[in-house]
Amino acid sequence: MSGGGDELPVGPDWVRIRQDYEQGARPVSAIAGEAGLEAYKLSALAKHQGWRLRKGARPKAIATRETIARLKSLLQQRLVELEGQLGTLGAEATAASSERDIRSM
Repeated sequence: MSGGGDELPVGPDWVRIRQDYEQGARPVSAIAGEAGLEAYKLSALAKHQGWRLRKGARPKAIATRETIARLKSLLQQRLVELEGQLGTLGAEATAASSERDIRSM
């Protein structure tokens, strides 16, 4: 490799390896083994080279965003419920029941 770091190592059939990797039919460990690499090194190389995500792969950022959105929605629903309860209780709401409800969130 040159100093730029954008070239693939010489040796294995990188076109076939890239196709195998992007198709996702074979385990990364098997593909990496044929290339003489560890699975994590092949994954890092694929990411660095801009290879397509393996079919069925789901970017972590999307999964994280979806989880955060679901949590936000659940929190908002619970807050609306608690605000409704506080509105009906009025002066009867004690510090103990408020603390219990807050801790349940």
